[in-house]
Amino acid sequence: FSIGAISVMRTFSTATQARGLAQDFTIAGFLCQKVMSESRAVGAAQEGPQQGDFGDEYPRFSWTRMVEVVMVELAPPPQKQRQPEPRGLPWKRSPLGKRLQGQTKKAEEEERKPIPFLKTTVAVSWNRRGAGYNVSAETMVPVLDEQNMIGGRKARGGA
Repeated sequence: FSIGAISVMRTFSTATQARGLAQDFTIAGFLCQKVMSESRAVGAAQEGPQQGDFGDEYPRFSWTRMVEVVMVELAPPPQKQRQPEPRGLPWKRSPLGKRLQGQTKKAEEEERKPIPFLKTTVAVSWNRRGAGYNVSAETMVPVLDEQNMIGGRKARGGA
Protein backbone atom coordinates (compact mmCIF):
# COMPACT_ATOMS: atom_id res chain seq x y z
CA PHE A 1 0.00 0.00 0.00
CA SER A 2 2.83 2.44 0.88
CA ILE A 3 4.54 1.96 -2.55
CA GLY A 4 1.28 2.78 -4.30
CA ALA A 5 0.69 5.80 -2.05
CA ILE A 6 4.17 7.17 -2.87
CA SER A 7 3.52 6.79 -6.62
CA VAL A 8 0.17 8.55 -6.32
CA MET A 9 1.75 11.39 -4.31
CA ARG A 10 4.48 11.85 -6.96
CA THR A 11 1.88 11.92 -9.70
CA PHE A 12 -0.10 14.62 -7.88
CA SER A 13 3.09 16.60 -7.22
CA THR A 14 4.11 16.49 -10.90
CA ALA A 15 0.61 17.44 -12.02
CA THR A 16 0.56 20.39 -9.59
CA GLN A 17 3.94 21.63 -10.87
CA ALA A 18 2.79 21.30 -14.50
CA ARG A 19 -0.41 23.20 -13.72
CA GLY A 20 1.57 26.00 -12.05
CA LEU A 21 3.94 26.27 -15.02
CA ALA A 22 1.05 26.31 -17.48
CA GLN A 23 -0.57 29.05 -15.43
CA ASP A 24 2.68 31.07 -15.53
CA PHE A 25 2.84 30.75 -19.33
CA THR A 26 -0.76 31.94 -19.63
CA ILE A 27 -0.11 34.94 -17.38
CA ALA A 28 3.10 35.75 -19.27
CA GLY A 29 1.22 35.68 -22.59
CA PHE A 30 -1.36 38.14 -21.30
CA LEU A 31 1.35 40.39 -19.83
CA CYS A 32 3.24 40.31 -23.13
CA GLN A 33 0.07 41.36 -24.92
CA LYS A 34 -0.45 44.14 -22.36
CA VAL A 35 3.03 45.61 -22.93
CA MET A 36 2.59 45.36 -26.70
CA SER A 37 -0.81 47.12 -26.53
CA GLU A 38 0.56 49.89 -24.33
CA SER A 39 3.43 50.36 -26.74
CA ARG A 40 1.06 50.79 -29.68
CA ALA A 41 -1.35 53.03 -27.75
CA VAL A 42 1.33 55.40 -26.50
CA GLY A 43 3.39 55.16 -29.66
CA ALA A 44 6.96 53.99 -29.62
CA ALA A 45 8.71 57.19 -28.61
CA GLN A 46 12.15 55.69 -28.13
CA GLU A 47 14.15 53.47 -30.38
CA GLY A 48 16.18 50.81 -28.65
CA PRO A 49 15.72 48.50 -25.69
CA GLN A 50 13.52 49.28 -22.69
CA GLN A 51 12.72 47.17 -19.66
CA GLY A 52 10.48 47.13 -16.64
CA ASP A 53 8.40 45.01 -14.31
CA PHE A 54 4.76 44.66 -13.35
CA GLY A 55 5.05 45.90 -9.77
CA ASP A 56 3.35 44.19 -6.85
CA GLU A 57 0.63 42.71 -9.04
CA TYR A 58 3.02 40.24 -10.75
CA PRO A 59 6.33 40.49 -8.84
CA ARG A 60 8.04 37.49 -10.48
CA PHE A 61 7.53 38.79 -14.03
CA SER A 62 9.57 41.41 -15.91
CA TRP A 63 9.49 42.67 -19.51
CA THR A 64 11.88 43.95 -22.17
CA ARG A 65 10.88 45.78 -25.33
CA MET A 66 13.02 46.49 -28.41
CA VAL A 67 11.81 49.10 -30.91
CA GLU A 68 13.52 49.72 -34.24
CA VAL A 69 12.75 51.01 -37.71
CA VAL A 70 13.51 48.58 -40.54
CA MET A 71 13.19 48.98 -44.28
CA VAL A 72 11.33 46.21 -46.10
CA GLU A 73 11.78 45.83 -49.82
CA LEU A 74 8.85 44.54 -51.77
CA ALA A 75 9.40 41.57 -54.03
CA PRO A 76 9.39 42.44 -57.70
CA PRO A 77 6.21 41.51 -59.54
CA PRO A 78 6.33 38.26 -61.46
CA GLN A 79 7.62 38.59 -64.99
CA LYS A 80 4.83 38.77 -67.48
CA GLN A 81 5.13 36.63 -70.54
CA ARG A 82 5.33 38.73 -73.59
CA GLN A 83 2.18 38.42 -75.64
CA PRO A 84 2.40 38.72 -79.40
CA GLU A 85 1.21 42.15 -80.43
CA PRO A 86 -2.16 41.92 -82.15
CA ARG A 87 -2.24 43.43 -85.56
CA GLY A 88 -4.21 46.56 -86.10
CA LEU A 89 -3.06 48.37 -82.93
CA PRO A 90 -0.62 50.98 -84.21
CA TRP A 91 -1.02 53.18 -81.11
CA LYS A 92 1.62 51.14 -79.21
CA ARG A 93 4.21 52.35 -81.71
CA SER A 94 3.00 55.95 -81.68
CA PRO A 95 4.55 58.64 -79.40
CA LEU A 96 1.43 58.59 -77.19
CA GLY A 97 1.65 54.82 -76.75
CA LYS A 98 5.35 55.01 -75.83
CA ARG A 99 4.63 57.74 -73.28
CA LEU A 100 1.90 55.66 -71.66
CA GLN A 101 4.21 52.66 -71.46
CA GLY A 102 6.89 54.86 -69.86
CA GLN A 103 4.43 56.07 -67.21
CA THR A 104 3.51 52.48 -66.40
CA LYS A 105 7.17 51.53 -65.90
CA LYS A 106 7.73 54.61 -63.73
CA ALA A 107 4.71 53.69 -61.56
CA GLU A 108 5.99 50.12 -61.18
CA GLU A 109 9.42 51.40 -60.07
CA GLU A 110 7.82 53.70 -57.47
CA GLU A 111 5.78 50.81 -56.08
CA ARG A 112 8.99 48.83 -55.40
CA LYS A 113 10.61 51.42 -53.13
CA PRO A 114 11.49 50.06 -49.67
CA ILE A 115 8.84 50.75 -47.04
CA PRO A 116 9.79 51.69 -43.45
CA PHE A 117 8.25 49.53 -40.73
CA LEU A 118 8.26 49.99 -36.98
CA LYS A 119 9.33 46.64 -35.51
CA THR A 120 8.49 46.03 -31.84
CA THR A 121 9.64 42.95 -29.96
CA VAL A 122 8.37 42.28 -26.42
CA ALA A 123 9.61 39.53 -24.09
CA VAL A 124 8.21 38.67 -20.66
CA SER A 125 10.46 36.58 -18.42
CA TRP A 126 10.18 34.99 -14.98
CA ASN A 127 11.82 32.42 -12.71
CA ARG A 128 10.13 29.37 -11.27
CA ARG A 129 11.97 27.03 -8.91
CA GLY A 130 15.35 28.25 -10.11
CA ALA A 131 14.62 27.87 -13.82
CA GLY A 132 14.18 30.85 -16.16
CA TYR A 133 11.34 31.06 -18.70
CA ASN A 134 10.18 33.66 -21.21
CA VAL A 135 7.44 34.40 -23.71
CA SER A 136 7.98 36.81 -26.60
CA ALA A 137 5.98 38.45 -29.38
CA GLU A 138 6.91 40.63 -32.34
CA THR A 139 4.95 42.98 -34.57
CA MET A 140 5.71 45.22 -37.53
CA VAL A 141 3.61 48.27 -38.43
CA PRO A 142 4.22 50.36 -41.55
CA VAL A 143 5.38 53.94 -40.98
CA LEU A 144 3.14 56.11 -43.12
CA ASP A 145 5.14 59.36 -43.03
CA GLU A 146 8.53 60.56 -41.81
CA GLN A 147 6.99 62.55 -38.94
CA ASN A 148 5.86 59.30 -37.34
CA MET A 149 9.35 57.85 -37.44
CA ILE A 150 11.24 57.58 -34.19
CA GLY A 151 12.80 60.91 -33.26
CA GLY A 152 12.18 62.23 -36.80
CA ARG A 153 15.12 60.13 -38.01
CA LYS A 154 15.21 58.41 -41.34
CA ALA A 155 14.77 54.65 -41.22
CA ARG A 156 17.91 52.58 -41.45
CA GLY A 157 18.33 49.45 -43.58
CA GLY A 158 17.35 46.09 -42.24
CA ALA A 159 15.13 43.10 -42.88
